[in-house]
This record gives sequence, C-alpha cells and structure tokens, in this order.
Amino acid sequence: MTSANLSLADRFSNHKKYISRTLWSSYIGFVIMAVYYVLGVMLILTRALNYGRMYNQAPEVLRREKYVAVTSILGFEQLGWIIVVALAIVFAFQGFNYLFDQKKIDFYLSQPTTRAERLTRNYINAITTFAAMYIITNGIALIIAAFFGAVNKVVLLTALIETARIIVLFFAVYSITVLAIMLTGSFPIALLVLAFFLAISVLFGGELIGYKNIFYDTYAARESVMIGSPIYDRYVLTFQMRSLRSQDWFNTSLESITKCFGYFKNKDIDTFIVGIIAFIFVIVFSKFRRAEHAGKTIVYRPFRWFLKIVLCIVIGLGAGVVLYVMYDFAWSTSVYVIMFIVMIISGLFSGCILEAILDGNIRSILKGMPQTILALAITSLIFVIFKGDLLGYDSFVPERTKIESCAILESGYDYQLYTNGENTYGNDSEENMKITDTDTFCEVVRIGMQTKKEEAKSSRTGKYKNLGNDTTVLFRMKNGKKIYRSITIPYDIDSALFSKLIDSKEYKEGCFSVFFDDKMRAYDMANRKTTSMQYMSVSGNRITTDLSYAELSDAYRKDIEKYFSYEMVGKSIPIGRIEYSNSSNDGYASCDFDVFECYENTIALLKKYGIFTEDKLDVQNNVASVSVTNYYPGVDSEKEDIDISNTSVEEKTVTYTDRDKIVQILENARCREFYNKWYNDTDYLNSQYSISVETKSAVDSYGSRTVFYSFEVGKVPDFVYSDTN
Repeated sequence: MTSANLSLADRFSNHKKYISRTLWSSYIGFVIMAVYYVLGVMLILTRALNYGRMYNQAPEVLRREKYVAVTSILGFEQLGWIIVVALAIVFAFQGFNYLFDQKKIDFYLSQPTTRAERLTRNYINAITTFAAMYIITNGIALIIAAFFGAVNKVVLLTALIETARIIVLFFAVYSITVLAIMLTGSFPIALLVLAFFLAISVLFGGELIGYKNIFYDTYAARESVMIGSPIYDRYVLTFQMRSLRSQDWFNTSLESITKCFGYFKNKDIDTFIVGIIAFIFVIVFSKFRRAEHAGKTIVYRPFRWFLKIVLCIVIGLGAGVVLYVMYDFAWSTSVYVIMFIVMIISGLFSGCILEAILDGNIRSILKGMPQTILALAITSLIFVIFKGDLLGYDSFVPERTKIESCAILESGYDYQLYTNGENTYGNDSEENMKITDTDTFCEVVRIGMQTKKEEAKSSRTGKYKNLGNDTTVLFRMKNGKKIYRSITIPYDIDSALFSKLIDSKEYKEGCFSVFFDDKMRAYDMANRKTTSMQYMSVSGNRITTDLSYAELSDAYRKDIEKYFSYEMVGKSIPIGRIEYSNSSNDGYASCDFDVFECYENTIALLKKYGIFTEDKLDVQNNVASVSVTNYYPGVDSEKEDIDISNTSVEEKTVTYTDRDKIVQILENARCREFYNKWYNDTDYLNSQYSISVETKSAVDSYGSRTVFYSFEVGKVPDFVYSDTN
C-alpha cells in the first residue's frame, strides 16, 4: 500500500510514529519553546506592570508598553527564531539520517513506499509537528497576554504574520539541512556542508563589501546587500525591528504592520526563494541517491568540485581582506601587489588542503589541480574587476529620469528625544530630505566623486590633501531602490551651482530639526518645569528656564528660512551655540542650535531672556595670556609654494601677556570653538599657526579656561612672525 492510498487514521498513525522516532527532540523542543514563549510573555508583562507602577506611567503609556512587551516575544522582533533554526536542523537529521547507513537504505528501498513518497512524508511530518508546537505555545502565550490586557488586533495580527514567517524560516533551514545530507555520506561531513551552505553567502557577501571598501573610493557603508542566507537575513531583521520599537508609530495601528512589512518583505522573499531552491535540489539529488553512497565524504563529484572551487575563492578573497585590515594605517599603492600575491598563495594552499580533506588522504594534496587553477583564475578576475573598477562603480551616477528624489545625508546627534521608557526620536535627513532638482544634484555628485577619488589617491601616495567636505548622498530611484555614494564636496566648488541645493527649501526642511519637531514641542510643553536653555559663546555661558522650546524653534526657523545659504555658511563661523535640555519622569530631550551673527530673530530672543553673551573675549579683565604656536618655523605657507606636511622642523610656541599684543592677535584671528562643516578653512584660515587663549574664569559649563583661535589668511601680525621664526 502506498501513502497515496492511506486512510486518515493511517496518516495519523504514521504521524504518531514520526513523533515517536523524534520523541526526545520534539519533547525538548516543545519545552524550550514553552519556556521562551509562554514563560517569557508572563515574565516580561510582569516586568512592564511593575515598571509602570514604579514610575506612575499613564494608563495609555502602560497599555502601549504591554503591547510592545508581548510583540517582543511573539512578534517581528522575537529571538525565538534561534530555537526554530535549531529544531529545523535536528528534525532534518532525524528524518534523513538513514542515508548515512547502507543497511537502512537497502531496507527502505525494499519497501513499497517510493522515494518521493518517503521524502514528502518526512517533510509534511516535520513541518506539521513543528507548526503544531509553535501554534500551541504561542496560543497559550496569547491567552495569558489577554488576561493581562495586552492583546489587541495589532498584536494578534502581528503574531499571525510572524507565525507564517517562522514556518517559512523553518522550511528553508530544514530544506538546506536535508540538501546537505543528500550530498554527503556521513554525519560529520553533512554538518560541515550545512555550515558551508549557511555561512558561504554571508562570507562571500561580506568579502565583496570589504573589497568595495578597499577599492571603491565612493563606497558608502549604508548600502544594503542581498546575502541569500536565511539565518543572516533573520539576524539583521531582528535587530532592525528592535530598533524600530523606538518609533512612535511602531505597534500602534494596522498601518504600522504594513510599514514593518516594507522592512522585512525583501529578506523574507529571499529566505523563501532559498528554501524553494534547496527543496528543488533535494528532489533532484534524491533520485540519484544510492545505498553505496553511504559512508562517502561527498557523494557527487561535480558538487565536490564546486565546493572546492568556491572555498578556494572565499579563502583567497578573505586573505586579501585580512591583509588590508593589517596594513590599513600604512596602506599604499605598492601593497596592492602584495595583496594579490597573498590571495593567490592562500587560494593555492587552501586548494591542496581541501583536496586532502575531501579525499581523506594526505597524499592527495596535489590532486585536483584543474579546480584549484580555475579558482585562482576567478579570484584573479575578481581582483582585476575591483582594482580596475571595470564595472564603473566609482563614476556611476543614475539616469536623471529614473530618480525620484535625492538627499545629502547629514549626520550627528544634535536632536534627540527619549520618552516612554524606550522611545527615541532623532533628526534624520534620509527620512526628511527630498531634493527633486536631480539635474543639479547629479552634477554636484559627479564633481564630488572626482574630488573624492583625488583625495583618496593623495592619501595612498602618502601626500594627503584635504580637498573638501566628506558627505554621503542618496538617490531614491523610482523602482524603490536606494543608491548611496560617499563624495567630497570640494572647497572650490562653483558656489552658484551648490547653492541651488543648499539654499533650497527641500534641503533646509530635510536638514534642520526645527522643521519636523512636533514631538519635541509636545514633550517640552508637557514638561515646562524641567526645561533648561543654555547659550554658550567665547565670553561665557548663561542659562534660563523661562524660554520654551517652541518659542526658540519658531525664531530659529525664521532665521534658517531667511539667512541660511551656502554663501553665508561658506564664509562664517558660528558665534555661539544654544543647548536645550529637558529631563523629566517622562523622558529626556536635547537639541543644539548653532547661532550665526546674522540670525537676528534668534539673537533677539536670547537677549529678551537675558542669556546672550558677546562673541568677543574681555581682554582687559578675563584674558590671562595668549600662546601662539608656529608648526613650521622658517616657512611662510602663504607665500611659499611648498608641501608643509613634509617639512620636518620643530614647532615653536610663544606666550604673550602684553595687552596690546593680545588685542592685535585676537583682532586678526577667528574663534574655532564652534564647528561649521561648510566653512572653507583652506581659503580663510592659516593652518600654520594655532592660538590658545588662557582665561581667568571658566568660559563654559565644563570649567574650561582655554579658547582656541586661528589667524585669518594674510593677517598674521609681523611681531608674531618674527617671534616664532
């Protein structure tokens, strides 16, 4: 009787026999899943309730915390997938371990059940057993959560979707494990091949990323890569989902589930495709599996060749990455030759070792040279492609008609909001900046790419030149793809061209937090008693608790709209900085605002509340001394066309206490306490000298008594030049 003719009772009987054969793993797996899902939900909800009582959380806040607690165990951000992967591997080995025993294979081949039926039965039994275990434990956990009032339609739908995702993950890992068993003849080798399948795409993908970082000057680390590894995909998604818990929209509505789906859709499809491909190969190779294959290392010779070639390539490429890491700080053009030689030697040596392992004979190290040579050829080709940029990566700019919008990605932590125990919110130009002037943007990016390559070349030759401001740009394509590039905006870029981007409303509203600060305003309004506003300049700092965030934001927004431009920031240094902070039982907020001399609305507001301080030091009453350091005595970098970076002389420092000389020094210098990335140091400041001013009283809240200045180009006093040379 074949399985196709079995009655329902017989099918249940077979399933019972399957569970009996896998009794220990099923029981242990069920207990572990119950501990994680059932007990985990109970413990985390108890913790959430205790935390809420301790900090007197509002009912709506506590309710949301309970929802987040449940989904952290049963939802998209759970860690239970690790248990699922382990069970998939164990079930696969228990279901197909007979392939390692010739007598068992002969016995099964003598039965009326066909190979296809036996394969199908094992798959169905494994998946249904696991699904039953998962659904039962999650169902109990949801019932317990409901008693705590921690279940709503969002939590329920999240758990249902996660169940489907988990079953897909189980299927993929199970199929990969079965494929490893089909291709090998012993348990240890099957484990090694399984490790190869699970890790090879991660290793190879990581090496390709490493080679992009080594050879491509415009590579930006933000690029996403389709790795093709179910475990790696799940690992990345877990931490990505956990980071999203800090967003206010997370777990609040059905729309939030749709938003999360956008994050894990591609990787889940990736996992499903890998599982299907593995399953297809399982079906194909199972037809050719013979009893005499039991006990062999690798059953099929073509796969053995494939395994050896791929491992040789990965080891060769990996050796190149390791060499780069070792010589990172002393990298030069000549090291590329050493890198290539190391890659070839590593590939050749690994080919010999792998041949001995696969053949089970140390005398076989020189066999299989055609596969080794092919691997070395592919390794060399990959090196040449990256080294010569044969794919045009470092000069690639998308077609303008295919671009939806662009962004200049500003980094920093000048805007932070932490509420509700774990809720964070920060400035994000990637999310908020949408520049649509693609013609100008592409032109600027081309210039920036060329400058980036020139700057990187100067670094590799040992004569580094700072040619501009490093930044990362983003192209949002109409097909949904995102393309990132690291570029350098040259100091001498056409100001009229770059102003089209920097002066645009799209740039300002995407860059400055005051244009998307509704949450910060609401938080400050609810916690006015703990508001603190501090203004800092070179002459000191003052604090007020009367100025609200909303009032400051309104004034600062007006100044950005009216005065912020590339022409202004390219020639100006901030005269001070505002630091806003608000720490309360509901959370913490902080925000920094650079103040330029032309920001009349902001300055007027600071004066209104009595915290504005002038941007000049009180030389007569608060300056103790001024020290000027000349890094290259005997050289005038403004008049002599020399490379001062290669000038080996001892620096000289002179300290002045004479009031008149101090005044003259400071009148010809600019304060460097407040940073402006767009300010052109090369054109406006003399880098040969540095000035440190020692004050009699602290000039900031940290008690510092030192202020740093730099001479403006062409304004070094004669007595300073004479004294320091």
